[in-house]
Amino acid sequence: MPHSRSLLGLLLLAVSLTPTAGSAESPEPVGAVPMEVRRAFTDPDVQIRRALSPESIVRTVKAQFFPPSLIDELSNNREAPVLDGEFSLRECLELALENNRKRPASRFDIEMAEAQHRQALAAYWPQITAQGLANLRSDNQSFVFPESTFHLPATSFETPEMQVALPNTTLTTPPLGFKIKANSIAPGFPPSDLDVPLPPQQVPINGQSVNLPSQQFDLPEQSLTIPEQEIQLLDRVTYTALADVKWLLFDGGWRSSLRTQAKRAIDVAREDARRTDLEIIYDVTRFYKGAVLAGQVERLGDETLIRMDTTLEMTEKLYKGESLKVTRLDYTRSRTMVEEFRVRHRKLVENRRLAETALVHAMGLSWKSKVTPSEKSVTFDPLDQELEHLISDAYCYSPDWKKIELGLEVFEAQIKEQRSAAMPRIAFLANAQTSYNKLDTGFASSSNLNSWNVGIGVELPIFTGGLTKNRIHAAKARLAKLKEQKVLLREGLAWGVKSLYQRIETLEEQEQAAQVSESTAIENREVHDLAYRNDLTEAADVFEAQIMEAAAKAGLMKIRFDHTESRSKLSSVIGESILEAMGLAESGNSPQ
Repeated sequence: MPHSRSLLGLLLLAVSLTPTAGSAESPEPVGAVPMEVRRAFTDPDVQIRRALSPESIVRTVKAQFFPPSLIDELSNNREAPVLDGEFSLRECLELALENNRKRPASRFDIEMAEAQHRQALAAYWPQITAQGLANLRSDNQSFVFPESTFHLPATSFETPEMQVALPNTTLTTPPLGFKIKANSIAPGFPPSDLDVPLPPQQVPINGQSVNLPSQQFDLPEQSLTIPEQEIQLLDRVTYTALADVKWLLFDGGWRSSLRTQAKRAIDVAREDARRTDLEIIYDVTRFYKGAVLAGQVERLGDETLIRMDTTLEMTEKLYKGESLKVTRLDYTRSRTMVEEFRVRHRKLVENRRLAETALVHAMGLSWKSKVTPSEKSVTFDPLDQELEHLISDAYCYSPDWKKIELGLEVFEAQIKEQRSAAMPRIAFLANAQTSYNKLDTGFASSSNLNSWNVGIGVELPIFTGGLTKNRIHAAKARLAKLKEQKVLLREGLAWGVKSLYQRIETLEEQEQAAQVSESTAIENREVHDLAYRNDLTEAADVFEAQIMEAAAKAGLMKIRFDHTESRSKLSSVIGESILEAMGLAESGNSPQ
């Protein structure tokens, strides 16, 4: 009987290995890669994201990264769907890829990278800006001349002697007249005022020469004072419109390096999205198969409990009958064992519920959902690929490997960007301005209010104190470091694939041995049942055979689950295509 109790404990330990929600952890991105290799890859990954930040791509533009449609989609706090029923693995994967909230975040990263790429392309186009201004001053703009005094010293000047020749001419006098007042000649004569008219007359003047002698004029010292004057320059209100054009013609490779970095940022974001999808597929597959295993183990526990109840009834009949081998002590021990297994059987039910809950969570469904796997047993599909072929596939499809290759291109572009800082930059510059003011004097003249200019600007760094040189050196060092880390990642991927491959091989060997163990345990239980019915063995031996059969079956189920889970993890590490991983390819293969 103590040996039977140890076998019962073995069975409960085996079935308790069913995955539960407490073990729902995301897989490592590179499988069983050594920790130092994963840490080495994390560093360049951070550097790549830093290199692809918006500040390093377009330093002077604050862009709107995301289209309104995407913002509406991602900001829509919609509730997770509620589902109830049986679903296949393919249906669960489709629902997970539709509802898991990790995928919108990945698309968000892709939209950011694409917007950054468009920002880099914008540097190839001329930048045109327009401004309008209406300005109201508190007072009219004016200029005040202060009061000033000019002192003129005493001076004299002499006119030279001159001779002026007057030509022959005729002078015509205008009509004139005079008045003779009364009594002006003699008393009483004339008796009243008398107007005497003189008609116009022509007086001939002969030509002659006039001599003007030299004369001297003296001017005394004097001062002239000019009072303070205020001159209005502009009216209080001025309207101005201006346009500015800048077009970079030559930059020494700066724009092309930014464009390369932005394009690689899009590729990195897409690889991150692929990694997210692979992780979702791995989690859903693992939890789905775990729920299937939990259901199998629960049904195995039901079947074992039924057999134990049947054996207990038979023991009770033999104890109350005429059997001399079965005693009351055998009956009480058997009943104790059955009741203890009945209590432990509830743990199997709890494991199944927890596994289904973990599956619902991984699918992105509401907590109210109840998803039951349509599969009733964990299938076994041996791996038929060589290790070298799997490692080669990892170098072709792994998102982590592709990201480090993209990082090398980014760092090479950064070297080109730093070298461009030592090259001249040539730009076309133009601007035009027009203004309106009520005045047309002072500063408000037409030439001042309306103007334009066109030119070519050249910027050439002469001395930077070694700044550009050291930036180039730092960029080359980052590139060399990433190349060394690429070697580490190459070995890490190979070791990760190899460790999973060896585990799968070991599980396949264990599966063959477990099949033999299961058939032997079934045969042993059947022999003990027959012997017990004929009163040829003890009840303890029958219970021992039943528990050994259950343990053998549970062990085989667990091995098959581990094999399926390892194959799914291997697919995630290698980075197989999403359609193949989901089983949605035209071949119709089931997802692994």
